[in-house]
Amino acid sequence: MNFDSIKNLIFDLDGTLIDSSEGVIEATNFGLRAIGDKERTGDEIKKFIGHPLKEMFDSFSKESYSEFWDHFQFRAKESVVASAVALDGADRVVRELSARGYNLSIGTTKIRIHIEKIMQKYGWTDLIQFYAGADDVKNVKPHPEVFLQLLDKLSGSTSNTLVIGDTANDVYAAYWNPAGLVEVENWSVGFTNVNWLADVDLNYVGMAHYFEDVGAFGFSATVLSMDDQEITTFEEQEGTGDYFSASSYSFGLTFARQLTAKFAFGASVKYVGENIYNESATTVAMDFGTLLYTGLSSLRIGMSITNMGPEMEFTGSDLDVSYDDQQGGGANDAVGASLKTTPYDLPMTF
Repeated sequence: MNFDSIKNLIFDLDGTLIDSSEGVIEATNFGLRAIGDKERTGDEIKKFIGHPLKEMFDSFSKESYSEFWDHFQFRAKESVVASAVALDGADRVVRELSARGYNLSIGTTKIRIHIEKIMQKYGWTDLIQFYAGADDVKNVKPHPEVFLQLLDKLSGSTSNTLVIGDTANDVYAAYWNPAGLVEVENWSVGFTNVNWLADVDLNYVGMAHYFEDVGAFGFSATVLSMDDQEITTFEEQEGTGDYFSASSYSFGLTFARQLTAKFAFGASVKYVGENIYNESATTVAMDFGTLLYTGLSSLRIGMSITNMGPEMEFTGSDLDVSYDDQQGGGANDAVGASLKTTPYDLPMTF
């Protein structure tokens, strides 16, 4: 990514700039008591902070969500703002980035009145240009609507805007750790384009859907590509007039499931390939991941093993040659043959 082009920054709120977990715990248990349900521990509630409120409620109760929401918001108006504490360095970072000319905004699952009061509490009202919360959109995060709305307000684009948050537990988890897909709610879609040096582009698209009592299924595609390059030879070092291209790609299917309240597992199977000019190499690989909820605030421990699979080996028409073992000294004709390339391992990471 070319960071020199970044002009707009969109921040998540809870876990990124502030911690309001104690207020959320208080409001949640207030709402649960009001509808006749049992209270939950702080650890049970904290794992849902930063995610849609209904997602948390559905895992705790079968009662009326609208009734719970009314009681939750009644208490949260005081408890969430009162408990909100700026994370270490957050205030200094916000002020420094604003002073450097970045356009700052906030996209969160909190409602507007909470956002406004928290910004007033820390004196960020004049520093944050725009914000959008749960009551500003039809589809809350991880749906991208809140970010698209802010992009429009900022007159920004994906090439000059950076989103800063504290979790990768969304559709992008299929890329880093397949277990993170467990926290996708309903449908989630994501797109990423990164322009690297030397006109190299990295493109990623992911789509995931959660099926109740089964788990989350996802599809992802990753393509690393480059612009066409002119072919040169020893005799024609200025170029032959012919061009070649090179690319790497991966298409994957992912499944993730919450096995216990604190442990999730995920796996991906991928079709991986590379091309350069007329040669190509393909294989099938696997990714495995786990996610452990520690119960310590929002701390989670993730583990992943990626690119487990057999070796790759290039084949193609440019490797086809004529072979004469007599080097023209015999009566036999040359026969068709193929040059063999050296197999290589996938870059397995842990």
